[in-house]
Amino acid sequence: MAGDFGTHERAGRAPTIERAVALRTSCRRCAPALLIAVLSVALAISGPTPALAVPYVASAWGENTYGQLGDGTMIGSDVPVPVSALSGVASVSGGGSHSAALLSDGTVVGWGGNIFGQLGNGTHTKSDVPVAVSSLSGVTAISAGAFHDLALREDGSVMSWGENEQGQLGDGSIGKGTGSAVPVAVSGLSDVSAVSAYADDSMALLGDATVEAWGLNNFGQLGDGSHVNRDVPVAVAGLSGVSSVSAGRGFSLALLGGGTVMAWGRNVAGQLGDGNTIDSSTPVPVATLGGVVAVSAGGGHSLALLEDGTVVAWGANEYGQLGDGTTVGSDVPVAVSGLSGVSAVAAGDRFSLALLRDGTVLAWGRNNFGQLGDGTIADSHVPTAVERLTGVVGIAADGNHGLAFGSSPEYVQAPAITRVQPRSGPVGGGVAVTITGSGFTGATAVSFGSVAAASFEVQSASTITAVTPAETAGVVDVSVTTPAATTIAAPSDHIAFTPTVDGLEPTAGPPAGGTKVTVTGTGFALGETKTRLEFGATRGSHVKCPTTTTCTVLTPAEPAGKVTVKAIVNGQTSPRAPADVFTYG
Repeated sequence: MAGDFGTHERAGRAPTIERAVALRTSCRRCAPALLIAVLSVALAISGPTPALAVPYVASAWGENTYGQLGDGTMIGSDVPVPVSALSGVASVSGGGSHSAALLSDGTVVGWGGNIFGQLGNGTHTKSDVPVAVSSLSGVTAISAGAFHDLALREDGSVMSWGENEQGQLGDGSIGKGTGSAVPVAVSGLSDVSAVSAYADDSMALLGDATVEAWGLNNFGQLGDGSHVNRDVPVAVAGLSGVSSVSAGRGFSLALLGGGTVMAWGRNVAGQLGDGNTIDSSTPVPVATLGGVVAVSAGGGHSLALLEDGTVVAWGANEYGQLGDGTTVGSDVPVAVSGLSGVSAVAAGDRFSLALLRDGTVLAWGRNNFGQLGDGTIADSHVPTAVERLTGVVGIAADGNHGLAFGSSPEYVQAPAITRVQPRSGPVGGGVAVTITGSGFTGATAVSFGSVAAASFEVQSASTITAVTPAETAGVVDVSVTTPAATTIAAPSDHIAFTPTVDGLEPTAGPPAGGTKVTVTGTGFALGETKTRLEFGATRGSHVKCPTTTTCTVLTPAEPAGKVTVKAIVNGQTSPRAPADVFTYG
């Protein structure tokens, strides 16, 4: 889907890293054709090189139903969270329910939904952390569609994987059951310089500056003058001199070398920007637009970055995704309010992102899943800052989540606990517990109730191992403290501390009861009524506990035989043990 500058280019046709870095600070001095090369793309030079060994990391925010944030959970976040165990990122791309990252060594990883095999790892099992795409190397650019992905290789060929019901894999097959959970070659493509996918269609920019497309064509989004789905690439009619492309939902954009833009496909909301709402199966010019250096197509709206660092938008605007302070759509470009110094844009389904030259990110539009990353779920009709991100060099957006990567992001995520295992242990402590959740990076404390853990170790952003301290019998909340915050108490963090029965004296007595027994153990409550001692299913009487390790009790009447003596304190029952057996008769 839409990513850095809305195009995914082959590094062999991008400028050098030094030139790409300069784009972020001096775009006005650069030629439009050069401006389309994003830093994240420029890093993907053919073959691994020392220049690629940058420890860029990725973050994500918004919807996480399928694990598409990659943080080891399926809990959505309205602020950026780090993608687990991922570094050396060269670019990112968001799909409908999944995400992908190109690594600096030319391999690809994916995470999130996988029902159609869109993670490319040979399975159909979703993953909330990155997994490697199978048998894929030498990749210089990626683009994720709704349920399929594209990868451009350094030799100019293209691979695809995932759903293929509309022919979007481009391998000459089409229909249900023709998808692939591992990469397959797109038929007949060579000398490709960029790729782009959004929903169920795909595009490739060729080295001769023409464009080919394949997949779903119900709105004419393949641009070949028809509405026929294609399972192999076909030429977009009448296009030449193209410098970048971007696929949206049912429509497509092409940036020409002279800074003008062409569009084709669906136009119900004016997303073609040609002054009307009539679909077109061949390219038409976007009205009143020039000096463009990058484009990005979204769910029903479009973005264009101008050479002066400002942004214009057109199309649907019911959630403020055009960023002009209104919710009124426009079939011609309108200025996004208050934006300047922009170096990249990315259009999601009903929201938009802009990367500024200072490495921060702004967002606007729909926010029901927190996809604006501003710590709320309130829509915004004008750009608002994505929280806790700095040093960003690339962005991407899809339907309901955003992605970013960079060299020094300031990921300050409030921690959350989703599971504690085991869920109980003795009051004496000493039990190794695994705490699962998110935002654990840099944790400074782990507590069980009001008592600090005997020890703990942060295994990852989503896992901590801790040893329980001695605690009073009962249920307590486990909490994790990081520089950002302390976890909020919830049922998922409960752990029960139980008393123990370690010995009985005497260990036998008559069935009539009345035997005074001294019970030793741990976790007893002081006094005469706060600890309950049961022999089998019958409660003992005259319980007195002068210490937390010793009680006396008179045995109740019980039939001849052996029974288990249980201590119950604050609703917690001692576990069975060899030393808790009392014999009647």
